[in-house]
Amino acid sequence: MPYKDPAKQREAVRAAAKRYRERMREDADFLRAEAERKARWYAANKEKKNEAQRRYRQRLREASLA
Repeated sequence: MPYKDPAKQREAVRAAAKRYRERMREDADFLRAEAERKARWYAANKEKKNEAQRRYRQRLREASLA
């Protein structure tokens, strides 16, 4: 026990627990924001991919008719 006084020890443990909880909350917020950013990126890229496939099929159709 680093503190001889139990009250100081309790206070130090409480402060450490508070810092730990705050850090975990920040990590969770960061991970949530990162997941949302990736979800938006995937959705945008999926839309781009679908559009490219549609244009490609259209060109194939036009080429087969020509």
